[in-house]
Amino acid sequence: MFKAWVLLLMGWLGVLAFMPAWFANVWILAVGVLLVLKKRPPVWLGVLAPIFAASAWWWTNWYDDTGNVPICHYHAGYWVWLGAALASLAVTLIVRMRTTSA
Repeated sequence: MFKAWVLLLMGWLGVLAFMPAWFANVWILAVGVLLVLKKRPPVWLGVLAPIFAASAWWWTNWYDDTGNVPICHYHAGYWVWLGAALASLAVTLIVRMRTTSA
């Protein structure tokens, strides 16, 4: 559990290594906040979240003080995070269809 919080708080440093995937958290959070405030989130927010999240597949090694450590597999937290990004896209599309047809 502690490692997950460290990745959430320190993951933005990946941007310095040209890894923009952490910004998917911003887009997922923005969609969630807009939904809680009962506002219609724009579809582009829902599109950006999975695109940025999918950019994590570009990273094949984890770099630390011992050198390159290959990423062999993804754990459940990664797939839940990717699912949340896809869900934000689905939610923005559903909200858009419901408000335009009403």
